[in-house]
Amino acid sequence: MARRSVITDDQILDAARELFLERGIDVPTAEIARRAGVSEGSIFRRFPTKKDLFLAAMGLDGEPAWLVELDAFDGDNPRAALRHVGLTLINHFSSMLPCMMLVWSNREVKPHEVMGEQPKLMLERLITFFDRLMREGKLRFAHPEIATRAFVGAMSHYVFFEKMVGMHQLSAESYTDGLVDLFLRGLAPANVETSSKKAAQG
Repeated sequence: MARRSVITDDQILDAARELFLERGIDVPTAEIARRAGVSEGSIFRRFPTKKDLFLAAMGLDGEPAWLVELDAFDGDNPRAALRHVGLTLINHFSSMLPCMMLVWSNREVKPHEVMGEQPKLMLERLITFFDRLMREGKLRFAHPEIATRAFVGAMSHYVFFEKMVGMHQLSAESYTDGLVDLFLRGLAPANVETSSKKAAQG
């Protein structure tokens, strides 16, 4: 007697992602099931709603591991921490760009309803991260949400100009290093800023 093949969640999610990107959010789950080689019922036993399936297929379910790691960063080296976060954001936005374009192209869909809680959670985690660096005196105290939005926005714009406009003058590493330097100069604690000026004058 032949053994039944075991279909993994990854096989379903791969098929779902392919079809969501090919056909849009409205692609029938029956077609996803056919491509994955399972019954439609098998999909809904694993993913109760189509939204659950979409979020999982697009990597929007749950909390990314890199967000959890923010709490472990050593505040004594803000440059290394910001560089790591910056490069991680570039990778994150690069992988999420197809999903974001898919959502934005559907006028009948409200992005905040489709994207789930992950974008909001990401911003909140990063605000907490910047706030911690400021309270520890590693960065000058400023509005942590404004600093966070500026940093995140700069990283998302790098991806936009690379992927959508085709600008490739700066590598992700060079861009991130330059932006981190800009941030650290602008948000340097007063004692660090004074020392830097004296060194430059001397």
